[in-house]
Amino acid sequence: MFSIALLLIGCAGELTTNSAVSPANIRLYPTLDLLKVKTNRDIVKILLDEQGIAHAFIAVTNTKEVYHVAVSPDGNMQRELIEANSSPSNVSAAYDSTNRLHLLLDDRELVFMGSSWKINSNTIWKTAGIKVRNPRFIQAKNGIIRAFLVDGNEVGATGRWSLFGFGGYGAGIIFPWHFDSEKLLIVPESTVAKPFWYVLDPKDNLDADNAIFATDNNLNLNVIYSASRVLIDKIDEPRYAKISLSPPQSEDNHLVKGGKTELHPVNGSSIPMIISKRRPFKQIAFSVDPDTGMLLIVRAHDASIGLKHGEWGQPQKLPIPDFFWEPRLASAGGEAFHLLTVTETGMAYLIYSRGAWSTPVILGKPDVASIFGNIWSATDIASNGHNKAFAVWPTRTGIVGRWVERVDHR
Repeated sequence: MFSIALLLIGCAGELTTNSAVSPANIRLYPTLDLLKVKTNRDIVKILLDEQGIAHAFIAVTNTKEVYHVAVSPDGNMQRELIEANSSPSNVSAAYDSTNRLHLLLDDRELVFMGSSWKINSNTIWKTAGIKVRNPRFIQAKNGIIRAFLVDGNEVGATGRWSLFGFGGYGAGIIFPWHFDSEKLLIVPESTVAKPFWYVLDPKDNLDADNAIFATDNNLNLNVIYSASRVLIDKIDEPRYAKISLSPPQSEDNHLVKGGKTELHPVNGSSIPMIISKRRPFKQIAFSVDPDTGMLLIVRAHDASIGLKHGEWGQPQKLPIPDFFWEPRLASAGGEAFHLLTVTETGMAYLIYSRGAWSTPVILGKPDVASIFGNIWSATDIASNGHNKAFAVWPTRTGIVGRWVERVDHR
């Protein structure tokens, strides 16, 4: 079921009517078959390198295989099988400070060592001796930032009491149960920033859920997430945190359990939007202009809202005549953004530029071969902060991709 969200409401007032830009200056390239496969609940993540080559990492559900497909701007492709008998539920990738490619499959970290992939058995969480959940890579300008969830007691956060109950009317039993909160830890590579371990909202007892990230070129990491708890007193509050990473130091520090480390607290602030009490905080896309730090958020079935110089703007409706869901955003530079989203018509591509949205262009029709499958985790778009982006989505016969380019950038 689609997570239908209520309208974004900004501090400035009502939703504004967008003056759409003509799509005539959007260049579309041919659709490419990245991988022929019976699609199901596949996972696809896209990463662009400094040469503008798109790297698609595809976890195929039906065959339990993980592939890497490199696509050059002229459409040439190279495919490799990374793993067989592998069914990760989470995939992410990034380049480190020495330009080595790292791949994360759940909590297993692989590194491309010239001609093959090798397991990194010394991940920071293994070295620290802590159990992590949902680890992810974030690509920074000079290396990798790692983010993961831990029990709040690992970072000194308080837990919370909630009420459980069972039994029927008149004979039910309600009893309290204590939970550890889940906290988000963020650890930059030492070449990116001083190797603090940043922790979000360490003083409250809420969980950090559904976090998404974007970096700029000024050592800032932007995080959109939900501070939540469930059961009797359910809370689902959207928050934003901007982490100004400290400049790197010459020495390299690693957290060792029982040893000394520097945990740097970061507190998020509420995002000015209405959240449905019946729907989870999901289907949010956002990106950041790498040079100016302008932030843009798009919410499914809803609107966009920007943050510039610390001020939230007015929400803008998108020029899409039907529902849209599972939006994906990537920076196009110059405070412009690429948007890929699913509509009832197909995969729609739009550009946000000079404060307005282009009219949508349909790139293709998404679908999956399995009646039990979905398209959500196999749609993505990525750029390296320039006018050209690479979009992917599933079809019944496999995973496809397409280069798109914004040519109107005056």
